[in-house]
Amino acid sequence: VPQAQTAPASGGAVAGTGQPVSLVADSVSVDAEAGTVTASGNVEVLQGDRVLRAERIVYWDAENRIRAEGPLLLTDPAFGVVEAEAAELDAGLTEGLIRSARLLLAGELQLAAGEIRRAEDRYTVLHSAIASTCEVCPGGGPPIWAVRAQRVIRDEEEQKIYLRNARFEVFGLP
Repeated sequence: VPQAQTAPASGGAVAGTGQPVSLVADSVSVDAEAGTVTASGNVEVLQGDRVLRAERIVYWDAENRIRAEGPLLLTDPAFGVVEAEAAELDAGLTEGLIRSARLLLAGELQLAAGEIRRAEDRYTVLHSAIASTCEVCPGGGPPIWAVRAQRVIRDEEEQKIYLRNARFEVFGLP
């Protein structure tokens, strides 16, 4: 039976955000000595408009951070939708490292990377990234067009995307 819990930090609000957090999972355990909350099985963390779904999440109260193990899905209207295998984030879900991730922006632009780093609730940095608006091809073939870049930086405040060492490809060819 799923359980609803409120995060222990700051009386139900994540430190520094002032927003309440809800936690729903099949199983929730609290280790007061270690200062951790572990949720597993169909985990959902809800804070404002942000939603994180994962198989397992560990929250460290003293460090105000979480580790999510996936597959996981992070939805944030300002950030986009992220599918990933694992993440280490601050409890506000605004800063941290996301591994083996795919980011969907405005429902159209897909960016995939081995690593995505979020910083200052403003920047998203993707390493060894590929970007395209093409749907993923059946059978795993390359998209009709894509841009590959060593690094992609998205500045949410300026609403700009910067590419470093980028190349344009058509059917997988530069």
